[in-house]
Amino acid sequence: SHNYRIPSLNDLYWFPGGNPDLLPEDGRTVDLALSYSIKKEGLKMDVRSGAYLSKVYNWIQWVPTSYRYWVPQNVAQVFARGLENHLDFHYQTGDWRASLSGNYVLTFTTDESENAHFYGLLGKQLIYIPRHHGNLFANLRWTTWDFGYTLEVTGVRNTSYADFDVFRDLPSYVLHHLALGKQWNRFRVELRCNNLTNKDYQNVLWRPMPGRSFEVMVEWRY
Repeated sequence: SHNYRIPSLNDLYWFPGGNPDLLPEDGRTVDLALSYSIKKEGLKMDVRSGAYLSKVYNWIQWVPTSYRYWVPQNVAQVFARGLENHLDFHYQTGDWRASLSGNYVLTFTTDESENAHFYGLLGKQLIYIPRHHGNLFANLRWTTWDFGYTLEVTGVRNTSYADFDVFRDLPSYVLHHLALGKQWNRFRVELRCNNLTNKDYQNVLWRPMPGRSFEVMVEWRY
């Protein structure tokens, strides 16, 4: 496939940080995938695995600055490759329904430009892109009740290319979420517990994410 992406208005003019001199992304991607499916009475399962190679010129990446805001810039030549795995499982018997789905991605995304070679950055993973990332969703439903569990796994991410930066890496983290829902005709109420284990983590350096939290969702369909 051939992908061409023009910078968005936010990329160009967000204040502060927009960069009106950005060039459009231009990339080529090749991927190969194998899938296997099973369909029987009450059972359905899909398994998919694939690999991809992508070369993108003028990759647009937002990077942090010393002024505490982010600025988009073009990375001259990015080589992205990796593996993707997906599972989707459903089973139903009587009033019981169970489902399980998940994804795992192994990603290598590096700058292969002449500038990267000159500055000794050739082959280094781009900032804030983890090499390992996965999630798992499980749901069990009985009549009008349902219970859900979500697992999120994010690998180590580097935030700087400087080897001497002691705060260069953001640690990996694992999150667990629970949900309990009830359906009444057109109404649905769900109670969620996010970050069950009260994990201390950051998606962005120096910006801690919430610990254990609860929320209630009320839905009405007509």
